[in-house]
Amino acid sequence: MKRWTLRIVLCLILGAITTVAVAWGCALWVLPQNPPRQAGLKREGTLDWVLIRWDVSGSVILWSERHDPQRYVTRSQFVTAESLAVPWVDLGTPVNQREREVRRVEARGWPYPALYLEFEWRGTDDPMTYSERRLGMIPTGLELHDWGGYGATRDLPLIPIWFGFIVNSLIFMVAWLLLVSYVPPAYRWARHRWRHKEGECPRCRYDLRGDLKSGCPECGWNRGSEVRID
Repeated sequence: MKRWTLRIVLCLILGAITTVAVAWGCALWVLPQNPPRQAGLKREGTLDWVLIRWDVSGSVILWSERHDPQRYVTRSQFVTAESLAVPWVDLGTPVNQREREVRRVEARGWPYPALYLEFEWRGTDDPMTYSERRLGMIPTGLELHDWGGYGATRDLPLIPIWFGFIVNSLIFMVAWLLLVSYVPPAYRWARHRWRHKEGECPRCRYDLRGDLKSGCPECGWNRGSEVRID
């Protein structure tokens, strides 16, 4: 019982580590599709804002900014922005007429999003000023090629999405538990069969010349407690 408890705890830790590793792997290798899958439009007072959502394997990327008719006129029919929102972050809406506000949220993980990061950019044309805010990320400096945009780099997320993080960790825990429980016995069985076929001692690989019935004089295999020491 103690052994199994220790094994489960160890596999749970390995499951959490695997969840982080998979999320970071998605951040480095899974790229958003361009054009985006869906775009939503919402009216806030006198401002229109756009929410764009990319859904690709292992990644959910949300982008919100002030609506620019010239930029989005060729995009597919808008859906409601609320239909694209996610429960684990509130993107908010642009509130300043003079500023151009852009927010990017990236959630990474498989099979469920487990970690996310936030990037916010604000700037004005007159005077030319801007500010950036990065939250919950480890910058890598690697650019998202063929996909331009503010802060479009392959950064590693750090903020947990608890539902996805816990579920993914449990899934990977079960995988690790099966791995450490059944792979070593399967390996030992295959090794035993191979050495038996080659006429060697299954335990120490001493050459028995095919005489397995007499046991091993080197380690005592198949000879009870008798062990010869040279």
